[in-house]
Amino acid sequence: MKNNNPTMNDVARLANVSNATVSRYLNSKTFVDKEKAQAIEKAVEVLNYKQNKIARFLKTDKTMQIMMVVPDIENPYYAKMYKTIQKLAYKNDYTVLLFNTDDKKEKEKEALKLVDELRVDGLIFCSTNDYPEVIEGLKQVNACIVSSNSFDNFYFDTVHANKGESVYLGTKHLLDYGHLNIGYAGGTVGSILNKRRKGGYIRALQERNISIKEENIFDYSFSIEGGLKAGEYFSKRKDITGVACANDLIAMGIIQYYIKNNLKLPQELSIVGVDDIEYASYYNPSITTVKNDPEEFAINAMNLLLSRLDGTYSGVSREVFSSRRLIIRESTRRKE
Repeated sequence: MKNNNPTMNDVARLANVSNATVSRYLNSKTFVDKEKAQAIEKAVEVLNYKQNKIARFLKTDKTMQIMMVVPDIENPYYAKMYKTIQKLAYKNDYTVLLFNTDDKKEKEKEALKLVDELRVDGLIFCSTNDYPEVIEGLKQVNACIVSSNSFDNFYFDTVHANKGESVYLGTKHLLDYGHLNIGYAGGTVGSILNKRRKGGYIRALQERNISIKEENIFDYSFSIEGGLKAGEYFSKRKDITGVACANDLIAMGIIQYYIKNNLKLPQELSIVGVDDIEYASYYNPSITTVKNDPEEFAINAMNLLLSRLDGTYSGVSREVFSSRRLIIRESTRRKE
């Protein structure tokens, strides 16, 4: 019975159910009892049946495609997030398109144009910025949206942490280790994500009644290059004994700069990152960081998106908080 181009009729015949039952099950529109569902699954596997997505689109007006927009696919955090979203989407018969913006406004706007041109059903939008034009563009998109950024107003379903929580925990850890003159190595200048993470740094210091010194703050970019620049800056500030970084890539850049210039870590400088990307535990010294789990984000984002796509939820915008957890490794030590 197996052939090169099996049809829904073939599946129905092998499973001993009607075509309508197969259609209901495969399109997840209505309930199919367990016995019939198992028979359909077995028939699909035996026949290696694959639905014709073009035909499905013509019938349902759904492309079964999701677009994921990220600011930097070279950042392992976003790469792991995409991998998890792709796996979850596949289980639900969706394809995931990836768009990298290089953290630039014009590319974010270009991504939004593609959402409508390709008629994708859902959009997972990750951005470190809050450009008004992009927010307005998102409001006009004809797709279900989940954002990693609340934009200070919950226009869309959002997955995020308490604002600035990650750097707050990292700075607090340095304070608990006796470091009182602490620097902040920030990300992209002017970005909303950097503002929030810097806010966490400021909050931790203010709780200990420590004055904020502008010369202790160095913003550049969420990258290893940004870390190298920060390393050069803080290596000249012998009074600073600890640095809270906006992410792990920045922390890695600082470590690289110190190693290349024969400076000792953490003897001369304690460093805390954010994200706990895979490489953080393998660095020398291994990086103390605040875990920001991309898999947890992906699962929460997909749950929100799928509930919109399958029609089980159509209410007001929701927010889901992702947890943050300090992981202490070798890049920090108590101040002597």
